[in-house]
Amino acid sequence: MKIDRNQPLPAHTKLKYEECLAKVILEKLFPNRYGTLEIADKPDLRDTQHDIGIEVTSAGSSKDREADRLWTITNFMDESEKKARSIDRLRQLGIEYTGGEQLWPAKSFCPSRFETSPAFHLFQAYRGKVQKLNQGHYVEMSEYDLFVHYYWFTWQYEPSSWMPVLLEKMVKGNGNPRRFSYVYLLGFSAIYIWNLAGQSYKVIPKDNNFWHHSWDARELVIQKEDGRK
Repeated sequence: MKIDRNQPLPAHTKLKYEECLAKVILEKLFPNRYGTLEIADKPDLRDTQHDIGIEVTSAGSSKDREADRLWTITNFMDESEKKARSIDRLRQLGIEYTGGEQLWPAKSFCPSRFETSPAFHLFQAYRGKVQKLNQGHYVEMSEYDLFVHYYWFTWQYEPSSWMPVLLEKMVKGNGNPRRFSYVYLLGFSAIYIWNLAGQSYKVIPKDNNFWHHSWDARELVIQKEDGRK
């Protein structure tokens, strides 16, 4: 299938964009931990040199995901009735369309109301992957990590106010025979990292060149569709 580079990627491709983006980011930003990552299944990415498997998933409500996908498509549209309908639908989802430089609503966090906070969506994604990892359908590897896409994750709070809460909950839920060593969260403005084995966390802000990773991931998808890889 030939892909128009001036349009968003189709919904169904041979390679998943999210897995390609995780591969590019992990290889380029964490070369001391990962070598070349192969795109596979159960786990999604495999580093055969270091015997590490990485699962890739996404977090957020169904409305969050619809809005993210709809904004991507709308941003490529010429002015038309179809684009106007898309903008109306975004407004129904609580998003005021602002074009290429989209302003997304920030989420609030209150430890006493964890299940109503954005962190709960991340924890749900984590908990679901822990369960699947231990159902016996995954290739046996020495270590497993988890990479979570959650672009709406735009909290303007100090990491020390909420990352320890998630660290404690993830470590507590990580007592199965197969467990995750690292959890990465790709948010709107940073990558949030939890070292579950070492019980620590850190934040890597996105710099002005971070968009290159998205472009490289998109190219991997296009090249596979073109039959070049």
